[in-house]
Amino acid sequence: METDSAENDRSERILPHEVRRNFSRAARSYESNAEAQEFSAEILSEEIKRRFLGRPHPKLVCEAGCGTGKLTRRLLKLFPKSSFLVSDISEQMLEVCSESTRQIADKFGIDIRFERNNFNLPMSLAGVDLFASSMSLQWSDSPLRTVCEIRKSLPSNALLAFSVPGNQSFSHVRRAFEESGLRYPFENFCEADKLRAALSEYGTPLVWTESAGADFASAISFFRHLKAIGAVNASGRAMSVPDLRRIMKSIDSGEKNAIRAGKKLHVEYEIIFCVL
Repeated sequence: METDSAENDRSERILPHEVRRNFSRAARSYESNAEAQEFSAEILSEEIKRRFLGRPHPKLVCEAGCGTGKLTRRLLKLFPKSSFLVSDISEQMLEVCSESTRQIADKFGIDIRFERNNFNLPMSLAGVDLFASSMSLQWSDSPLRTVCEIRKSLPSNALLAFSVPGNQSFSHVRRAFEESGLRYPFENFCEADKLRAALSEYGTPLVWTESAGADFASAISFFRHLKAIGAVNASGRAMSVPDLRRIMKSIDSGEKNAIRAGKKLHVEYEIIFCVL
């Protein structure tokens, strides 16, 4: 599979140790702040449920990028007789996920194993019947390559189901960075057409998008929200304070009429879902 130049140089911007640090710091604030991720987990789990209607439940479920367990808890309830391998790059996130799923796992006697891993390290997928990931694959060094390698490594009859933020997310934030001549920190977000094309080699993927909106009092509130869920700069190149202030001023000035009218700063997530 070929990737474009933006995809090829992404490894220079996404550093696994930075991703791990960001999410470890956010492990205790993530659950109550990640509304779009809650929405994603709900939509994805419903599609997975639909795909397994009338067919045997998966013997082994593998989830990557579990976070605090928003998708994990839903999958445990859907497949209480399955075994689970649940991974995340952050040990602190795994700890929170383990705590949040313990009651369900104990109730049904579910065999669940937690493992620290990131998408750039080999993971054995032999025997996996369902591989699921919600809003996390964008933190790999090459999301397109990663999903193709996962699909290729899965047994042919296994189901791959995941969601990622689309590149239409935070459009006015992107515009503020571009107008200021600064590098946009979320260039790792995906494009639905490219995902569809990349995975078409392995079958006919179902790819669709949904929107999830959120309101904030100002740009600084939005950036604090991102910090609380660990979705911040993972390049290791910190933005200067003057540049950050310039970006926030640009975003707020672009929304000043709405803010003056007593409205909020509205931010849209584009969420891409893919099942194959």
